Amino acid sequence: MGSTLTPSGWVVEQDVVDERKDLPRLTGAQIDALNARIAAGSNEFPTATEIVRIDDETLMVKRGVGTGARFAPAPSTTADLDFVQSGAGAVPRSVEEELRVILSPEQFDAVGDGVADDTLAIQRACAELALRGGGTVRGPHRYKIALAQGQSLGVFTNAKNIHIDLATAVIDNSGVSYTADALTPLFLFDGGSGFRVDIGEYIGYPLPIPASHLGYRGATLVRAINGAKKIEIDVRKATNLRYGFQTGEYGDGSKGNCSGVDLKIRGSMIGYPIAAYLASHIDLDIDVDGIHRAAYIAGCDRVNGVARWKDQYIADIAVLVSDALVSGSDAAAQIDPVGSATVSRGTSNFDVVSIDKGSTVFQTSSRCAGIGLSRVDPVIFKDVKARVSTKGTDTISTTVGGWALVSGAKTIWSRYPFNWEPTIVLDNVSVSGIVDHSLCTLPGNTGSEFYVFTYESTIAHAATVRNFSADNFQFLPSSGHTRVNYFQVPGLANAASFNGFDTPGVGMSLFTNNTSPTVFSRGRIADLDVTGVSGGSAVVVGPGAVIASQTSNVPITNTVMNGGSVSGAGFVIRQKLIKMPALSGASVSVANAFLAGDVVYGVQGLIKTTIPGPTTGINVGVTATPSKYANQNILAAGSKFTISAAATDADRLPHYYTSSTALLVTAKTADFAGGELWVTITYGRFTDMV
Repeated sequence: MGSTLTPSGWVVEQDVVDERKDLPRLTGAQIDALNARIAAGSNEFPTATEIVRIDDETLMVKRGVGTGARFAPAPSTTADLDFVQSGAGAVPRSVEEELRVILSPEQFDAVGDGVADDTLAIQRACAELALRGGGTVRGPHRYKIALAQGQSLGVFTNAKNIHIDLATAVIDNSGVSYTADALTPLFLFDGGSGFRVDIGEYIGYPLPIPASHLGYRGATLVRAINGAKKIEIDVRKATNLRYGFQTGEYGDGSKGNCSGVDLKIRGSMIGYPIAAYLASHIDLDIDVDGIHRAAYIAGCDRVNGVARWKDQYIADIAVLVSDALVSGSDAAAQIDPVGSATVSRGTSNFDVVSIDKGSTVFQTSSRCAGIGLSRVDPVIFKDVKARVSTKGTDTISTTVGGWALVSGAKTIWSRYPFNWEPTIVLDNVSVSGIVDHSLCTLPGNTGSEFYVFTYESTIAHAATVRNFSADNFQFLPSSGHTRVNYFQVPGLANAASFNGFDTPGVGMSLFTNNTSPTVFSRGRIADLDVTGVSGGSAVVVGPGAVIASQTSNVPITNTVMNGGSVSGAGFVIRQKLIKMPALSGASVSVANAFLAGDVVYGVQGLIKTTIPGPTTGINVGVTATPSKYANQNILAAGSKFTISAAATDADRLPHYYTSSTALLVTAKTADFAGGELWVTITYGRFTDMV
């Protein structure tokens, strides 16, 4: 075997037959130079008297008087040894330099037996790595730690090329319970670039009450702030964490702007596998059982990936897209909302799949994904795409729905009088996927499996919505399902697409406006309730769309048939349901219930809630003939009248209305004092008027 001496740059080799052909050749001048240094008393060869060439490839170092050894003296330190990496262009480095590139906890007195406390040893290794500004900490053992609240194993400020390689290690932090709100990140990257964290397994303190603690207690595996870039994280298994990866900060926009995150995490009971504020270029691969949210993405740009999860504690949206604070402070804005207004940013270029793997813990209004505002500052959510998947039974994922778009910001910050404003823009938001509750018999989600609600009080306080689509979204309901879906978007600025929106047996409450249509094509809807504006919200029933019935609290005139069908649409006979105003006084009416050109075949009615007061019954008709369609002594909820209740046989025959006419409901014997009545009109129109 060979050895090297490097202070002078000369190489002296032991005579080993197998290595002779590879030994470097020293010139006579080089040998003379070495002998001169020996003669001058150099301590490089303390016992040598002369170096003699044996042949072209072998040197002898003579030692003492008249004796020689066919080997060179061993170098005194690793700094005296050169290391040259294989490969073109490699340059010599000392062995000492190479050994110090990779640190280990054991070099700093870690035991690694899972019993001794190795916290300080790992902190020292990471501190040395941070001091050097780059390199690797590698450990293969089981390390018991007891990290104090708010502390870290390693803090790296403006560092580059840091690798925490614990890919085959176990980090056991199960003895410490974190109860305060302060973050406790094992590894903190503050600025800098080029970070990689590989964790074999992390074990945290089991939460005593997951239903109230998950996401609020526990350590954070990795945190990045202040523009840290190029962060790779691979966690093979982790349990009992508050955050897997957290970047930026909810109330401080200056700590954000991290980018280039590649996160892969597996485990259980992790409140937030990722919570990101004002970050960009994030790739996700999440598979966690037991979450508060699978992902919280606020004010971020370019987020892609998949989140697989089950068992949803506390929150009701697993993958949540939100806004983030850019500047200002909530405390100052609460005092002076105008003079100290906050500035926020929405999320853009988001494309994530959210998959419920079969939750046995879930909320009554759980959803796979959604958008939820945290503040009502002017923001834009642009190019947000979510794909959802869940399948339930009466015990698994029973109330896990698909999608929600909501705001409860004013309940968080009282400075906002409304939850929505037109300065909140939702541009090119799309949702697709499947919610399968066909094996359930229990009622489903208490808030509906598809829920979009972007206004409050009036149209003046509605978000601006452009290019919304719910294409290829399927909801197969439970046999006990009672809730309709909601698309209440009065700030709709152009056509919304529901292509392949298939919800057989389930209705939709639609409230938009009379200028921007909601276009249905392919798919089934049980009942489309087009409320909100005169003539009903604008609707286009396109090819392949089958709507069992269409209802409104006013006559429907803003529906365009374009290849689909609403009950008998496309034929002669149609029906419309009119929900009469609250019954009060002598009579109530709905203007233009019978439109010019309608051929009315009959009118039916249902008392939805009991009619109280002294009246003995109801008359239903028109102004000229108040009892044309009914003269009935009925008041109880559930009571009905059919076309046989018409006043005369003539009134049971089809009647052509030459002008638009009001529907009139009159109290018999005394005034109405309440109650609710629904009326269905069966009618037809000539083809050239459809």
